[in-house]
Amino acid sequence: MKRLEASAAEVRKIQQLLEEEDTVTEEEDEAEPGKGDELDDAEKEQVAAKLQEELDRSIRELNECISDLDRRKEQALVDLQQDCDLAEDAQTLQRALELELKVLKQPRTSHARRKELRELKAKNEELVCKDPHSVHFLLLSNLIDEHIPDAAAVGEQASFKELLGDVMNHHFQDEAEESFLAISSRYRQEHVDLLERAGVIVVDPADPCRMRMTSFF
Repeated sequence: MKRLEASAAEVRKIQQLLEEEDTVTEEEDEAEPGKGDELDDAEKEQVAAKLQEELDRSIRELNECISDLDRRKEQALVDLQQDCDLAEDAQTLQRALELELKVLKQPRTSHARRKELRELKAKNEELVCKDPHSVHFLLLSNLIDEHIPDAAAVGEQASFKELLGDVMNHHFQDEAEESFLAISSRYRQEHVDLLERAGVIVVDPADPCRMRMTSFF
């Protein structure tokens, strides 16, 4: 930038000298027309040649400065693009790490939890194979598959077993297969809701106090 300013200043100075030389020559011609024309012309040509040389040199330096600025600008744009790419890559990596951390923090996605669910499901399937009417274990396996929180704990509760046993007994009575069972007050509503969400039972649309198992079972 300093070279550019110096070259521009030198160009302006040379142009000013040329203008002053032209002014002096015109004044001399007016004062003494025809006197010393040959000498003045030779001096003027010499001065003009020298000034032209200086002007050309200054213009070359000015162009070099401009070219240098262009190169720096292009390099700055390249560096800026690289910085933007690095920033974008960093943001992508950060989002991936945050997602991975979020997944790892979920208890049900831990290795121990997945292993526990696989073992419990295998045990339930084994029991169902031994006893096709062991609907309790089949339902519990389905609840686990649906990722219902604390499904195993719910399955061990006496009130849940009572509800499930009543629904099962009612379902396997041939004459009552399509009939509804009254929802007793001794059943816990959250257990009824749990079975309904899992698709195990359906509530009678005409009477919300009655239920039956779905045809799937």
